[in-house]
Formats: sequence, structure tokens, C-alpha cells
Amino acid sequence: MEALPITLKQIVGNTEAATLLIKNDRRLLEIPDHKGETPLDKAYQNMHLDTIDFLLKAVYDDIKPKKQSSTLEDYVSPGVKLGVNLLVNAVSAKKYVFRICLQSFAVENDNVLLAIAKTFPMGLDYWETLIYPILPIKHMEKKMKEQKAAKEVLKMVCYEIDKLEFPDAHPRYYTRPILEAACQDIYEVVDEILMRSPEAVRYKDESGYDVIQLAVIHRSENVYNLIYTIGERKSVYRMIEDSSKNNMLHLVGRLPPLQKLRHRTGPALQLQRELHWRQEVEKLVFPSCTTKENIFKETPDKVFRREHENLVKEAEKWMKAVAESCGITAALITTIVFAAAITVPGGSNQETGIPVFTKEIAFTIFAITDAISLFASSTALLMFLSILTGSFDERDFLFTLPRLLMIGLCTLMLSTTAITMVYFWTMDKEC
Repeated sequence: MEALPITLKQIVGNTEAATLLIKNDRRLLEIPDHKGETPLDKAYQNMHLDTIDFLLKAVYDDIKPKKQSSTLEDYVSPGVKLGVNLLVNAVSAKKYVFRICLQSFAVENDNVLLAIAKTFPMGLDYWETLIYPILPIKHMEKKMKEQKAAKEVLKMVCYEIDKLEFPDAHPRYYTRPILEAACQDIYEVVDEILMRSPEAVRYKDESGYDVIQLAVIHRSENVYNLIYTIGERKSVYRMIEDSSKNNMLHLVGRLPPLQKLRHRTGPALQLQRELHWRQEVEKLVFPSCTTKENIFKETPDKVFRREHENLVKEAEKWMKAVAESCGITAALITTIVFAAAITVPGGSNQETGIPVFTKEIAFTIFAITDAISLFASSTALLMFLSILTGSFDERDFLFTLPRLLMIGLCTLMLSTTAITMVYFWTMDKEC
């Protein structure tokens, strides 16, 4: 019997044609091509997910009447771990539709749960959460559906793991996923695993780091807060050290991975977030940890300064560049609105010196907006000058410099808005 037609259908992903062929002769499922590859192998290689789903169900229906030890792995060609690989790729592609084969493959090893930990949908961000109830948008709905489906698959996989009877099932299946989730800040996975296996909080990676240490190193805020609120091991974390005698403050002093650092825009705000992290971890550890040295004779402060030396320089350069450019704008606005204040539109009465439009409401609005613009631009200019004349110590980036920058930008925006009103009113009167 020739298997070429059905094999070709799997290469192009023609599910409807494959359905008709298999309905006509189910033996086509088992017939390999000249390379020894079955239709399911071909569909998997070309990642046609709908076709794979259909073929898996067809295969599952065929092996169901057989002895209970039979699984879908019995069908796969030698050397191809199709079942597990299929689920891993489907999860990585955020296609959570292969639930029929979860019981067969989800607990073959920890790869499926590990894939969930690596690619779990992040869901809505803060602003999208505020907007979604009143203004649902298509991409938001897609995010919500993906996260809901991922949570269902996560629960199903963990349920299958919990059904395993051998004694080391939890360490074997939960260690790598929970540690990976801690690195990726996927708190849903961490929470689900800890709910089923509380001792997983003590699992460590090859470097000897547990969940909360990895959360600190990788700046996984959600996972850190989750572990912190549990509180059962808080006394342990106060004095915990790694093989190099680095306590939690040493770890938070390290520069995080680049993708985590880029969660904030601009070196100054990135450094501010790093300082916030150090301040938060200081609340967790004993005060003596702030001066304790590791085996390299480095205190946490020394580690932080060494690791963040380049970031501090970049933050200073960025802050000065922003302050200079905005300061020039503020100075120009101050000059313009001051000139507008002493040379009022329409001129003044030659005898009394009182402006011609004094009795008009529009003139009053002009005077007020001009005064607001002058005050705001002057304030902005002072803020930017304060930044340029600052010491740029690393601790200044925690509150002082960001506060000056924020006040300067807000007042500059206010002055720009006010001067726009002044300009249009003046042009209207001149016309």
C-alpha cells in the first residue's frame, strides 16, 4: 500500500485531506515512507499543529483497545521522542490544545513542565489591567485566553505528577521547573508547585542557589514577593550564604541579566531599580550582613559598586544629557514668556500706561497663563540646573535625582502648555 499521499498531506498540513484518507483506511497511520517516517512524524517535523492534534487522536483511538502498558510512544519511529517533544514544542508555541496526550507524555520526564516554566504567558501588564474591564482589545483578550489555557495545562501536568507513586517524584519533576520559573519570574508556576510540594522551596540548582536566591539574582519581583509572604523560611534567608560566603546582599549587588535590566528605559531609571532592589533585600537580612565579607574579602557595597560601575557612569551621562537639552528648552520658554509679560498684545494707553485689553476676560486669561508659564519654566530650569550641579553619587539615583528630573519634566510640560495658549491668543489678537 502506498503511503505517499497521506505523507504529503502532513508535509503541507492538509488536515481535511488527511481526515478523508484515514477514514477510508486507518492502516495509513502506520505505513512509513521511503525514509521510514510515518505521517505523524512528518506532521511533527513540519509543525502543523492542527494536523498533529488530529493524528494523535487517531493514533490514541487505535491503541486504546490494546493492553494498558501501550502508549503513544510505542507508535513513534525509533530515536524520535515525539510525544514529549510534541508537547514541549506546542507549549513553546503557546498552543495548549494537546490535552489528550498529556496523560501519556506529560510525566515521561520534566521537559513539559520545564517548557511551561520557560514560556508561560505573562498576561496583562499594569496599564492593560486598568483598561481591560472598560475597553477590551483583541490582543488583550488573546493574552487572557493564553494565560487561562496555560494555567489549565499547568494544573493538569502537576496533577499527573502528583499521581506518581515513586518516592522521589516531586524532586525529580519539580526541581528544574521551579528554579527556571524563579529565574523567569513566572510566579504562577512557582505558586502551583509550592502548593503541591512545599519542600520545593529548598530545591537548589547546580550552583547551590534556591528559589529566593535566584529570584534576587534575576530580579524576579513577583516570585520574590511570593516567597517573602510565605515567611516560613524568613529566618533562614536572613543569614543564608552560598559556597563563596555571599549573603543575599552580595547576590543583589550583582548586575542582573541584560533582559531584566532593560525592563526600565534609560540607565538612570535602571540604576534606580537596582537601588530599590538592594534596599528591599536589606529589610530581609540581618544588619550585620551589610558589612560581612565573602571569601574574596568583598562587602556587599563593594560588590555593588564594582558590578554597577559602568551603569553609574551611563546613568550620569544620560541624566546630564536630558537635563541639558530640557534646560535649554526651559530657558527659551522663560525668555519668551518674560518678553510677552513686558510687551503685552495690543500695547498700552499712551496717557495712562494701562494695557488696551485690560477689561477683556481673554486678557486676564493671557496674564494668568503667562504667569503660570513663567513660574513653571523657571522652576524647570532650576531643577535641571540642580541636576547638572549634583554630585551624581550612586545613592542620589535612588530618590534625589529622579525626583528632580520628574519635577523638571512636569513643570516643563506645564510651561509648554501655558505658553501655547499665550501664543494662540496673541496671534488671534494680532490677526
